[in-house]
Amino acid sequence: MLRRRTELFPIGKITVTTIDGVVTDIAITETVYHDDDLAAENALRQLRDYFDGQRSDFDFLTAYVSGTPFQHAVWDFLRTIPYGETVSYREVAESVGHPNAYRAVGTAVGRNPLLLVNPCHRVVASDGIGGFAYGISMKQQLLLLEKKYKERFLCE
Repeated sequence: MLRRRTELFPIGKITVTTIDGVVTDIAITETVYHDDDLAAENALRQLRDYFDGQRSDFDFLTAYVSGTPFQHAVWDFLRTIPYGETVSYREVAESVGHPNAYRAVGTAVGRNPLLLVNPCHRVVASDGIGGFAYGISMKQQLLLLEKKYKERFLCE
């Protein structure tokens, strides 16, 4: 059964969507949802810890309900980018075995269904910050947050 729960964070209202206890979507939304769901509550607790500088990654169950195999490869690769670090779209393309597909990587990154879990904000253009589905200002805010707490997680 599909459930949604929303909470206000420093970057806006984040809604976690679950299907049968598995997180399938994390996104900034205008609509507020209040479904009771332990998986969503756990994910939101971990997101609070992330924003409080107490967590650098997440350990709840996730699944993709859409996307191509290429997009899945890109989204999975995003999870390997270390907290507080950035990589270029070209580096992602090379890492997923399609070195000339950096524009397709940009499209896949823009369609990332799991905000912060698949840290798409850590992918930047070779000549600057690049785009972000929720705006450059939010991308900068997330990168600054991680820069602030990065030292905490270096020994992990």
